[in-house]
Amino acid sequence: MRTFGRLIATTAVAVALTTAALGTPAHAGGGRWVERHAMYKATNVSRDRFGRYNVAINRTMSKVALKHSRWMARNDALDHTSDPAAAYLKGIGWHCWGENIAVSGGTIGDVEKAFMASPEHRANILNSCFKHVAIGATRVDGTLWVTVFFYG
Repeated sequence: MRTFGRLIATTAVAVALTTAALGTPAHAGGGRWVERHAMYKATNVSRDRFGRYNVAINRTMSKVALKHSRWMARNDALDHTSDPAAAYLKGIGWHCWGENIAVSGGTIGDVEKAFMASPEHRANILNSCFKHVAIGATRVDGTLWVTVFFYG
């Protein structure tokens, strides 16, 4: 757990997924929006299953999440964002924060299953403090890179 001033933020440990790609294109082109929506839907389905309210998507912050996913893909590095409070949370009313990241040769469904199987990632998905989410997903040469920001 990290502390940013008086604000507490939770960060999950990154999980590298090693699922096989099943008929996924090398470059998904405009598919990043399709995959973002699929991740958003999967997150809320998981939350609903455990009696949590749906999170609302922040499309503006999702551009930042997409930028981070592209950075991970370009650098072939699964790495959390650094200092989110200073980087892009200014001006947004928040008191709790979490981040899930993943790399996978599979689908968004595979990513969500892996997140839910990981205690740290599952805790972010099911955290009742979180009311908003931002999602960035990109597929490069068959590999899916995902960044999910949670805040409330």
